[in-house]
Order: sequence, then C-alpha cells, then structure tokens
Amino acid sequence: MEGNGSDAGAASTTAKEIGDSFILNGTKAWITNGPDADAAVVFATTDKSMKHRGISAFVLPKPIEGLSLGKKEDKLGIRASGTCNLIFEDCEIPKANLIGAPGMGFKIAMMTLDAGRIGIAGQALGIAQAAFDCAIDYASKRMAFDAPIIKMQTIQTPIAARGQSAHSESRHHWTAYRARVCKSGVNPCRGQNLRPSKTPPPKGAGRLMFGNYRNGSSEEQ
Repeated sequence: MEGNGSDAGAASTTAKEIGDSFILNGTKAWITNGPDADAAVVFATTDKSMKHRGISAFVLPKPIEGLSLGKKEDKLGIRASGTCNLIFEDCEIPKANLIGAPGMGFKIAMMTLDAGRIGIAGQALGIAQAAFDCAIDYASKRMAFDAPIIKMQTIQTPIAARGQSAHSESRHHWTAYRARVCKSGVNPCRGQNLRPSKTPPPKGAGRLMFGNYRNGSSEEQ
C-alpha cells in the first residue's frame, strides 16, 4: 500500500461506491505475482472515518480497464515470483466482487497473514539451513595446521551454537504450524480432520542438523 508500508490499517487506495459498482483509485506497491496473476484480491478503504474498520476486500480479474502495472522489480531474492505495483485509475468493478461484508477487509487480511507468517518463517529457516550447511562444508574442507578447521574448538563452538539455535527455531515453527492446522481442523497436506496432538514433531522436521563436529560429521535429529 503506497506510503503505508506494513501498516495494513492505513490503506490509501480507495473504493467509492457508485450505483452497482465500486470505483478504485490508488496504488498498491510490491505486489507478489502482480505481473503474472490472472486475478487479485484488493484491499481498499470504503469509509475513511472508520479507519481500519472501513477497509473492504474485493476480487479483481486481470486485465481490467483502469488497472495498469508498474515495472517488474529487479529483486535481490525470491526471483521466481514477479513483483510490481498495481495502479488503479478509476477502475470500476461490480458490487458482486466484494468479499464478505463492507468493512471486513482488515479482518480478512489479518486472517490471511496468520498463515502467511508461518510460511515466511519457513523460508527464513530454509535460508538458515542453507547457510548452516555451507558453513559445515567450508569448515570441513578448509585446512589449517594440517587439519580441517572444523576440528578446532574455536570453530566448533559457534557452529554448535548456530545449530542449536536453528533446531530450537525449527521446533517453534513446527509448533506454530501445527497450532494453525489444528485451529482450522483440517490438514492441508492430507485433507483429513486433525485433533491436537501431544506427540513430538516427526524426526527431521525442518531438516535442521545437529552434528558431531569433532570429526566433521553430522546427523539429523
């Protein structure tokens, strides 16, 4: 949302009700899959006096008159998905495209973010795992004093600390994911009903490694 960053409650894009339609004006910034998606869910302010309670959600087909795309961003990472601005200039959509009731947009956005944040945490853990693997590989091959540096305690200590931290964070992530799944009552991977479980996460959850760093080997815990 242009000019508002992560403040979802201050949407500057507006949707004005006129007859059987809404007219959208404003700019949405850094929209994931913006250049490629066939449709979008747009959050726009329908009543500024209500602040975040005046935000509504709309489904928007693409392309549509009144919507133009900004340049595709040349990002540092997550390059598999395109990102661009969505620019609305008197973009007219029918009232039937309203999702839920007027003013429910902020609640819908927050419910979506509840699950999305767990996915973002998974991305961060994956990046951490890749960095950890690179560190182990480098320390196992880098020689000093006729031995791999991974055999040195000054190298083992920070590597072990990072591994322990990553393992703990992986467990937190798994717990958050399972809590979200149990709250919904449906396992999205298997399509079956779930009940809260007291059993620990399966071996290898998060693919994080603990190792015997004295001899340069590692094993999954």
